[in-house]
Amino acid sequence: MVAALKIQNDFCRPTEIAAYVDGELDSLAQLSLENHLDECEQCRDELRNHRSLICQLDAALIQGAEMEMPDGFSKFVAARASSDMSGVRSAVENRRALVICLLLGIAGFALVGVTLPRAGLARLRHLAEGVKALLNLLGNAIYDLIVSLSVIARVISRKFLFESRATAVAVVVVGVAVFLLSRLIVNYHRSSAAE
Repeated sequence: MVAALKIQNDFCRPTEIAAYVDGELDSLAQLSLENHLDECEQCRDELRNHRSLICQLDAALIQGAEMEMPDGFSKFVAARASSDMSGVRSAVENRRALVICLLLGIAGFALVGVTLPRAGLARLRHLAEGVKALLNLLGNAIYDLIVSLSVIARVISRKFLFESRATAVAVVVVGVAVFLLSRLIVNYHRSSAAE
């Protein structure tokens, strides 16, 4: 008798009973479960209980009866759910997750470390080339300015200084006048801006 009960319990599948009631079993599994139900009293009781539960739930939902919840029930459930996570995962799963996270972190840092020198040196090289080009442009501009001023000064000095002394004095006076005029204009704008 005990051996027969053990054999029947090996074939009992409560999840199939729930799927049977919900109509989710295919025809072969449904036929197999119905044959099993003919022989197994325990599964017939389980099926009866499951159908009774479904009927009670349907009746409760149809009546629309609302259940009164105690004050602060939702806060208690939320606090309990967020603080009592100790039994969700075992220590082995936590250690395995920690090891995987550490390996992923090390791999990420290694990949960043491998690509950073290439990218960093390329950026520094690009920056150095830009600074070099800017300094080259500035040097050429200053050189061209000095050459142009020397050519202009040579032409003016030959024309005015050697031909007449009065013209040289006039050029110096005009130069001083332009300088003083620019200083007066700058001072005027400073004083009007301060007011």
